Amino acid sequence: MGWERTKRPGIYKAATATGTRYKVYWRDAGGKQRTKTFRRWKDAEDFANGVGHRRAIGDLPDLERGRMTLRDLIAEVHAARSYAPSTLQVHAACMTKLDGLPDKELREITPEAVESTLEAIDRPVMREKTRLFLSAMFSYAMSKRWLMTNPVRRPSASHTRADRMRRREAGNGTKKRYLSEQELGRLIGETPARWRAMVSLMARMGLRPGEAYALTVGKFVPATEVPRRRPPTLMVDTSITGFTKTGEARELVLPASVAEMVADHIAAYTTGHPDAPMFTNDRGHAIAGKNAADAWRRRHFAPAAERAGIDHGFTPNALRHSAASFAIAHGANVYHVQRMLGHAKPSITLDVYGELWDDSLGELAETLDAAIRQSASSAT
Repeated sequence: MGWERTKRPGIYKAATATGTRYKVYWRDAGGKQRTKTFRRWKDAEDFANGVGHRRAIGDLPDLERGRMTLRDLIAEVHAARSYAPSTLQVHAACMTKLDGLPDKELREITPEAVESTLEAIDRPVMREKTRLFLSAMFSYAMSKRWLMTNPVRRPSASHTRADRMRRREAGNGTKKRYLSEQELGRLIGETPARWRAMVSLMARMGLRPGEAYALTVGKFVPATEVPRRRPPTLMVDTSITGFTKTGEARELVLPASVAEMVADHIAAYTTGHPDAPMFTNDRGHAIAGKNAADAWRRRHFAPAAERAGIDHGFTPNALRHSAASFAIAHGANVYHVQRMLGHAKPSITLDVYGELWDDSLGELAETLDAAIRQSASSAT
């Protein structure tokens, strides 16, 4: 039985022993060719018209763009969207884990192929980063109607109350390390003099290591009395260096003791030029790049932590936890801590440090009790 093309695109006909049959060809949402056979011309035409309507309203994919490779899609997304350098580094790392997937056409990539690729990644953290990376790329293709479905499946998770309690208990087993004032004092004392101001900024103001590495002298403004009184400030705006997590600038108001330490450091170890790096090594080079940051941690920070009796494995980034703990213990609210640490939303601060405010409920009760008693005595 030979099928002949009709005047209507996508519909073919053939003569059989029981009469004429009509076949409609079309592409489904995944780009695969499908067929359906009808006994009557009207039924075939109605079905074909329905497929045409879906294409007209954008309910079918752009088949030509669906033939592009995943590698080409990623390049196009990077050209169309602006990403922080640190995010691009994560994307590059994820690309190395995809085996032959980047060279496949989008329409050929199935959920099973994606899951197989992800399962081959040993480290759970890297596996999840790669899942999110792929999902973002395919979501972009869907927004352009190059694909109709995202082949990256979301990992299934149970949301029953019992499961939530188990996850909460598991999380409590890996609590963050908050340094006591004695431990922090020993750590700063054991840190080489050239780096004490930087460690203090991380421990007192919650700077991320990359934010501290990238500071320049001009970002620090000492206290002024004229033309108006202004406290010492530090502008954290290092998006051009590739270190920041959010790329958002923030201005910190420094305690006088921290500001004095920063001013003394600038006078002793820098040229004083506004564009000069605030923290440099003995050769005058700033800590620029991951390799330099790792080297500083191994050569200077880790030995100082060991001499101070801090547990092995304590990292510079963990000093942010101590800064948050110290601020909360001395009355900082969630908005103060959010702005100090540079979190995008207060909810992030609560998710990370909410337990510290729970510990302060006793102090709150005492403060409220004093206020209630004072109110009651003034009313009598």
